[in-house]
Amino acid sequence: MLCLLASCSSTQDEGRLDSLLAVQESAEATLASTRMAYEEAPTDKRVLYNYAYLLLHEGQEEQALEVIREAQALYAPSLRFSYLEAAAYYSLGRHQSYLATYGDILSWDPANVDVLATLAEYEHFHFHEEAARSYAERALDYASTDSRALSVMALYESYFASLATPLSDRQAPERRMAPSLPSTHFPIDVEALSAELSTR
Repeated sequence: MLCLLASCSSTQDEGRLDSLLAVQESAEATLASTRMAYEEAPTDKRVLYNYAYLLLHEGQEEQALEVIREAQALYAPSLRFSYLEAAAYYSLGRHQSYLATYGDILSWDPANVDVLATLAEYEHFHFHEEAARSYAERALDYASTDSRALSVMALYESYFASLATPLSDRQAPERRMAPSLPSTHFPIDVEALSAELSTR
């Protein structure tokens, strides 16, 4: 009987969290509802991720970093939280911390092509050709057709220009364009968030 009651209570708790984490009528209401979920279940991985994600979307980077650090203390290493951490640092203009976070990811996930290509674009944007080429080459070692890494290499070697998608079909990473961030955390579209969160 006690087991049945515990199971029922757990199901009710899950239903309550699902309701609080659902996308509301506005970004502000969604953040407020997710904050309530965080207050009720501060160690739940899904709650921590959603709350940090929305704080970052709302421009509250320092608060997002606090939540991310709480999550990392519980669930490290976590690619998802590390991506959010890097995005927060980038948004704050803390580029050394941004690079260090991606360096940490590569220390335990060296074949992360998304991060390698992002760093290749970042270094190209900051006029560091040697570093840009190095990251792009590493990315291509793991994924020889990665379009982002090929696009960076095409800027330095004509051979790669023939392999990269033609300029008419893509937006080339130019020096004055900010580097893209890994697609797993940016851009954040609150309108489409319900589908994103329902898979977690």
